[in-house]
Amino acid sequence: MGWAKLVPSKAQDWLFEDIVHLDTIRRKEYDFYTKILLYFLDPEIIKGRLAEIDDEKNKRAFYKPGDESFSGPKRSSSCSGCSAIS
Repeated sequence: MGWAKLVPSKAQDWLFEDIVHLDTIRRKEYDFYTKILLYFLDPEIIKGRLAEIDDEKNKRAFYKPGDESFSGPKRSSSCSGCSAIS
């Protein structure tokens, strides 16, 4: 379907369906989803730390893979398969 076949009144409505607010997706969807997963898959990482994790001064570091406080899998020097992950 090309723009020539769009009804002008619908074009404006459909255009905004594809626009997302990145901060909203990160904080209200991705972070929430991650916290729920961690409660079931690895509760010791998150249990009792929600206030610390969600504190504005941490700037979402808990969810950023490059940060030292990232919640993701930690690599151990004794792990035999860790070289494959790097």
